[in-house]
Amino acid sequence: MAGLDLFQHGSLFGREWPKLLRAYAVEAYRQGPQPVEESKLGERVKDVLDGAARAEGMLRGNAGVGQLFEFAVGNRQGAALLFEGRVVHSAIL
Repeated sequence: MAGLDLFQHGSLFGREWPKLLRAYAVEAYRQGPQPVEESKLGERVKDVLDGAARAEGMLRGNAGVGQLFEFAVGNRQGAALLFEGRVVHSAIL
């Protein structure tokens, strides 16, 4: 699992998908082939999401609108863009 990107609205995901695909493809190429145990992938995703729900971090201003919440889940780093009290986009890498 390279990371997770979560969006409030599907339309936002649709707009961002080409950029995300390029970024993940470049990262996969840089890292080379990685063994994947698909039977355990769902459990790994659940563990990361459970950790993110309990994560403590730092809230700071953003260059644009909203605020940025930065956090860690185990050895992964995460950030969430908040606008009007809602998560618009969150990424965990």
